[in-house]
Amino acid sequence: VMRYVLTEDHIWNGKDATVLYGIAVVAAGEDPLTILDHVTGITADAEALRTLTQKCNDYGLDRLHLREVIEDFLA
Repeated sequence: VMRYVLTEDHIWNGKDATVLYGIAVVAAGEDPLTILDHVTGITADAEALRTLTQKCNDYGLDRLHLREVIEDFLA
């Protein structure tokens, strides 16, 4: 079983950081956590991506379609 989770990336430019959010696909229930796929730097809008991540989980998105969903999200 897998699930989608929101990730947070900090991009440093000298002393300043930009925070961008991504989505990781993880194997649910595994310890240690196994990352199956990860797309970084999608957006700075955490809430919008959190909503998308929840929809991916709610609808059982096959991880093969993750990048297509992200392309649609960004369009």
